[in-house]
Amino acid sequence: MLINAARDDHRALCELARKWGATDWHWMLSSAARGGRRALCKLARKWGASNFNAMLGHAANKGHRAICELAREWGATHYDEMLPGAAYADRRDLCDLARAWGATKYDKMIHGAALGGHRGLCELAREWGATDYNNMLASAARGGHRALCKLARKWGATDWNWMLANAAWSGHRDICILACKWGATDWNWMLAWARNNLHDDLCILAREWGATTVDFGIRETSDGCFSSQGYTIIGRVICNFSEAPRNQV
Repeated sequence: MLINAARDDHRALCELARKWGATDWHWMLSSAARGGRRALCKLARKWGASNFNAMLGHAANKGHRAICELAREWGATHYDEMLPGAAYADRRDLCDLARAWGATKYDKMIHGAALGGHRGLCELAREWGATDYNNMLASAARGGHRALCKLARKWGATDWNWMLANAAWSGHRDICILACKWGATDWNWMLAWARNNLHDDLCILAREWGATTVDFGIRETSDGCFSSQGYTIIGRVICNFSEAPRNQV
């Protein structure tokens, strides 16, 4: 209740949630930042929120430059967390701002740009120093961007199983087929991720190709991230591009 109310700018409902016992001011702040709600960001801070780095990432994710500047004013310093969301939203200006403030992890930027389907920002991230083309490939596959999958391959990506899993996660059958054409063979991983998001057609396809188990599902790690088969799920901030609850990818 508190999180959705903060995102949608309903102060009265935030106050009611607090009256009823809500205490997660950090997530209230993140949601208010995602919605561009400056007044509710201030209220969350007054009630005890202090996760200004998360605020910064969420604000960049939705293109709210003023909220990014406010987060920095309040003490945010993790400027790298701006890059994936800003790139996903196709906000070159926020990518430039993050870089001007000190961001250097351009692999995060290329992941976000690939997920959003923005070739120009992928090329810019590469120009600035990004080299993680396997996760670019996975992000493009998850976003359903075939052309960017091909570009990642051209630049050196080779992890077709990771591509396959991410395509299955989002239900992109054509990209699953492309991953297999390029060499993917981990049908069990494909099955697990397709099953996790109820893509029945891809579950059937994975079984036809040879999948036999779903033991490669998502696991939450001790630090609150998510992993599968030893991989960290792409970007905590990317996970927050959806309006999903905090315990979902």
